[in-house]
Amino acid sequence: MTKFIDILQHYILPLGFLLFLTGMIYFSSMSAYQGKTYLFFMLPSVILMMINFKVLKNFSRDKTFWLLIGLFAYMATSLAWNDTIISDIAHLKRLVLIFIFLMGAIYMGENHTKLIINLLLSATIMLAISGCYAIYLHYSNHNGLFATRFVGIGNFSNPLLSSHVYGVFTVFLMAYISTQYQGKLTSFIHLLIVLFIILFVMTLLTQSRTAMLALTMATLALFLWCQPKITLYFISLLILSATIILIFKPDIILARGFSARPELWKISLEKISLAPCLGHGLATKLDITIPRFYHVFSEPHNIYLGTAYYGGMLGLLLLLMLLLNLIYSSVLIAKSNPLAMIGIAMLIYGLTAGMTEGGNIFPRPKETWFIIWLPIALLLMVKYKHLKQLQTQDIDSDNSTNEICIATLS
Repeated sequence: MTKFIDILQHYILPLGFLLFLTGMIYFSSMSAYQGKTYLFFMLPSVILMMINFKVLKNFSRDKTFWLLIGLFAYMATSLAWNDTIISDIAHLKRLVLIFIFLMGAIYMGENHTKLIINLLLSATIMLAISGCYAIYLHYSNHNGLFATRFVGIGNFSNPLLSSHVYGVFTVFLMAYISTQYQGKLTSFIHLLIVLFIILFVMTLLTQSRTAMLALTMATLALFLWCQPKITLYFISLLILSATIILIFKPDIILARGFSARPELWKISLEKISLAPCLGHGLATKLDITIPRFYHVFSEPHNIYLGTAYYGGMLGLLLLLMLLLNLIYSSVLIAKSNPLAMIGIAMLIYGLTAGMTEGGNIFPRPKETWFIIWLPIALLLMVKYKHLKQLQTQDIDSDNSTNEICIATLS
């Protein structure tokens, strides 16, 4: 049984995690991508949860676990006060899948921080290589890089969602370089910088102003918690890029105005006010009509308003409590674990990007997972590993005390 558990944790789960990180660029459809994620990551995670329950038992001693359980249990309960239909089962299944994903990440990263970072680096290389090809296609088809907004190859469906994935991996590289930089540029750091530039350019080509703001916030977070010297280069690059865009291509930032965001938020707040405390229920359909547009919006383009609409202020409060607890506890151990700083920076990117995009943060595996649930999964890995180290220290301390007592009695 131990050997079977090792195979699942050391081989199958990492494979499934890599497929999750990169599958959108080479699977034929989103359903194929999701199916492979379920098969190679979700299923092994469920098996591990059943046969190696000790990990969940240990994690249940931490309040982060109960904040997570509270959020998911409440959102599942909210299905009871919308008009109950068969499709509610799909929403319940999505909650279960996200929870399994987070727990599977804990099992995978229990003793393998370097493995997780290597998987993220492998995914970054694959995204950068595919991105170079996508940039070539974009330039060839549109006779210029900024002629139209860039969309990645594979299953990337639009520029904004493309910016989510490329942007969060750009932040990963920024954070990883910041934790690895020791005062001199090694050949490895040079390679990372090349990858960073490729992903940074891809993010800029999406022309997503949200991504630019999110990159800025993540970089400022790194500046506060890492060596200022290397992060100053990133800040300088952001300032230089913004200046060049404003001089040579200002319409990227100015032409689209607010893209109806204020109107969407105003109408969303009006709908939230109809059920402010408990929300309308997770499966409730959200339709927002703005007269000057020819289609109905199905989300408020703000994950916080979306959470408040479906789960009310109570649901939003539970989400914010979980996020603040994760960020605070991760900051305390960031100096001793590079994955903590990486996860914090990626989460800050996602939370900033979510201010002007999205709504329901409980979908099936897709781009939204990269800015919300992937960073949370990384921080949960860090949190559990730290908790396990503390428990080991307590056991060692108790054993030492017992040995002293026995020696004294002897």
